[in-house]
Amino acid sequence: MNTAILNVLLQFVEGLISFELYESIAPTKKKLRNFALITVGYMIMCGINLAFDYNFIINSFVLLSFMFVFAKVLFKIQVGLSFFISILFVTFVTLSEYAVMSLISIVTQNEALAIINDPYSYMVLIVASKSILFFALKIASSFIKKYQIKTKINVLVLAFPVAVLINCSVFALIASNFNLTDTYKILISVCAFVMFVTSIVVCILQQRESEREAELVELRAIKQAQETDNKYFEILERQNNNLMVYAHDTKNHLQAIRNMTDDESIIEYLERLTDALNKYSRQASSGNHNLDVIINKYITECEIKGVEFTYDVRLSNLSGVQMFDLVSILGNLLDNALESAEKSTGKSIHLQTDHRNTYDVIIVTNSCDTKPVTQGNALKSSKANKKQHGLGIKSIKSALKNYSGDYNWEYDEENKEFISTVMILRK
Repeated sequence: MNTAILNVLLQFVEGLISFELYESIAPTKKKLRNFALITVGYMIMCGINLAFDYNFIINSFVLLSFMFVFAKVLFKIQVGLSFFISILFVTFVTLSEYAVMSLISIVTQNEALAIINDPYSYMVLIVASKSILFFALKIASSFIKKYQIKTKINVLVLAFPVAVLINCSVFALIASNFNLTDTYKILISVCAFVMFVTSIVVCILQQRESEREAELVELRAIKQAQETDNKYFEILERQNNNLMVYAHDTKNHLQAIRNMTDDESIIEYLERLTDALNKYSRQASSGNHNLDVIINKYITECEIKGVEFTYDVRLSNLSGVQMFDLVSILGNLLDNALESAEKSTGKSIHLQTDHRNTYDVIIVTNSCDTKPVTQGNALKSSKANKKQHGLGIKSIKSALKNYSGDYNWEYDEENKEFISTVMILRK
């Protein structure tokens, strides 16, 4: 009877630990519901344990199945990661219990089954093994949650915890069929502890490898976005040049026609056509052709979207910045500003450049009705496509590395303005 009660206690404590593990990796709003369902699941497993008289293989399979269901159904974790966490959890549970059980067996000079049947030894087993399990899973979860969304679990990584479980099964068979000496009990304890530590190390290495893969994917995306932007601006520049030549020639033709008539109505009509053509002439004239192309693009886009666009680039024309980097920095700044300003009531963007000590400074101020949402120290994207989350800012920061530059932002709640500031070391 005492053993049954302690087994319920063990399952309840383990359920708490599993709930804490999943909540730390994938927090949910329905915490009470999930905790209740996990508790019910563990009580069912408790009954299975007692029904099969603590059969190691059956209990491990049942625990693995329940843990997978908890992860996938209750916490909506992707299939590969759910399977990985389930195997890791079962492995940690098994190793912690075997390591503590072997040590208790050495101290008390009792066999494993005798420990389970003795309430005092069983209580020590519960407290020690679950404490080890809790702290080990805390370490593992801190690494797992960093890459759970970004990467997929390598199937080969699952081979190690599976192999550990097989070894534990062998240990269980040996312990239940042979009277082991203290030397062999110590060896089993050491092996269990080494596999326990190694499992944590494998988890850490998997996380670091996943981070490297995520960084490579991100860098490729940034590079592709930069190349696309540059091709776009090259095409835009050619179109602008052709359009300006056409506008210039057309204005000359209109002037020639005007000189050929004294009819006031025709002259008035020709003047209206000339004024319309003036809009296609180059509007920005900073002395930096690349900067002018970018500014002209956003003058047109803002006019189409009903956003007031003003600029002052007299103090610095950013001539020391390469076209590739200028597009990445200024293009992304103005894209973000336009997206925000278009949704605001003020609908305005102001671009200003400055020169401070050895730095060129870009300041983009746009109207913004609501304070931006942050995630940690980073801005949280409002875009529907989460794959593009933060890519513009990352592209800016990537380009700024070539100039020992820096990017900062602030929100003026009083004036409802979002202000981006970029510092570029002048070369």
